[in-house]
Amino acid sequence: MSHASCYHVSYSLTCAEYDDLLALSRGCCMICAQPTAPLLIDHDHRIGQWAVRGLACNACNQHLKCVDAGRRPATGATARYLANAWHLRQPSSDAKRGRVKARASCVRCRLEVSVRPNGNLYRHWSRLPGMSEQLCAA
Repeated sequence: MSHASCYHVSYSLTCAEYDDLLALSRGCCMICAQPTAPLLIDHDHRIGQWAVRGLACNACNQHLKCVDAGRRPATGATARYLANAWHLRQPSSDAKRGRVKARASCVRCRLEVSVRPNGNLYRHWSRLPGMSEQLCAA
C-alpha cells in the first residue's frame, strides 16, 4: 500500500509507526524476504485490525489467511513471523489492546462475535448454508 494514501490509518497505525514498519521490512516481505510490491499490511483477524503483524506479499498474505483459518499449519518462516508479530513489540499496542471488545463464539452459527458490556452478543449475519441472507438469532 502506498504511504501517501495513509491507508495505514485504518489499521490504527500512525505515519511514524508505518514508516518504522517499512524500514524494518526493507521493502521486502517479512515472511519470504522477497522484494515484492505492493506489500500488504497483515493483521491478526482474531484480535482486531489494530493488531498489525507486519508487511507481507500477496502470496504470503493469502497463506496467512489459511493458517489463521486452521487449514494450514504455521511452519518455518511463517511460524517465526507469527511469534514475532510487530504489534507485540510496540508500546502503543497496550493502549489499543485496552479498547478491544470482548469476543465470544455464537452457539448457533459458531462465528466469533463481539460481546456487549451487558454480556449479550451483537447480532450478526449467519454463514449457515441457506441462511446467508438472514441475521443469526443470537
